[in-house]
Amino acid sequence: NGEGRGNGKGKAKDKEDGAKKGVQSKTVWHLLQLSMPDWPIITVAFMFGIAAALMQAVIPYYTGLVIDYASIEPDRQKFKATIVKLVYVAAACGVLSGSRGGLFTVAMSKLNVRIRQTLFAALVNMEVAFFDVSKTGEITSRLSSDTSTVSDQVCLNLNVLLRAATQAAMVLGFMFSASWRLTVITFILVPCVMFISKVYGRYFVSLA
Repeated sequence: NGEGRGNGKGKAKDKEDGAKKGVQSKTVWHLLQLSMPDWPIITVAFMFGIAAALMQAVIPYYTGLVIDYASIEPDRQKFKATIVKLVYVAAACGVLSGSRGGLFTVAMSKLNVRIRQTLFAALVNMEVAFFDVSKTGEITSRLSSDTSTVSDQVCLNLNVLLRAATQAAMVLGFMFSASWRLTVITFILVPCVMFISKVYGRYFVSLA
């Protein structure tokens, strides 16, 4: 009987978790649909992100050349030329990264306005009994803080996802072009480090 009850509770919990995941996926899809009008801005921001990731991947390369021309293979002319290139690349990386962040901020603001308009239209169409049950402060909080939180999370996560994906792709391409052997070794070591970090994290949580 005890095992049957335990299995019943486990199945009920699995169904509840599955239902929550389904609701979350529908919510995320609906939010992405609300962001569709801003895809031209997001696309341009994505292109700026690709260029910024490329510049950011090139910066360590030029830094290594500066060290080589300064100490290992001294060459005054090449050292000056590489320093100038490094400054230009760093400046371009800053401008492109700022442009990407600014465009995502614009998209976030537009999404915030659309969510507020949609919520306000839904509130206006509600029956009078709804306003008898709901407090004015709760409705105001939904229109002000909650809509901003939702739009911030959508655009922020999208920004971080696109930036991480493009930067990872650029860095991996640069690594393969520099030395495919070291890149393979890195691919072998990274999962080991992630596994050790995961085990240590679980152990640390168990201690807390």
